[in-house]
Amino acid sequence: MIIAMSAPFVLAFVTGLLLSFLIELSVSYVVMISIVFGICVGISFGAFVKFHSVLAGYFNGIVGAMMGAMLGAVVKDPTLCGLPADAAANMILNTTLFSLFGTSLSILTFWFINYSLKV
Repeated sequence: MIIAMSAPFVLAFVTGLLLSFLIELSVSYVVMISIVFGICVGISFGAFVKFHSVLAGYFNGIVGAMMGAMLGAVVKDPTLCGLPADAAANMILNTTLFSLFGTSLSILTFWFINYSLKV
């Protein structure tokens, strides 16, 4: 059950975050693409256990995708949540730091999942 909840959330979160940095589309299109990816990942990881795990993976994939895409949109344009516009001057640094954070988070999560499957 933990695998069905944590893996889709982290993978969809990181994918939504990185897609919002890489794709120059509207935020709504990035969110929709991320949600479809999160649903697919959630169902595939939830299928490891039982039906309630499929539902948990499904919903955690959706939530992770929406959070990642929204965080990416705020990093690209800080004025969306009322932050000062001068924070946009550090956009390259912020994008790099959040990309490294997301990548290290996904590596660490999947290392823990791999370890838990071996034990």
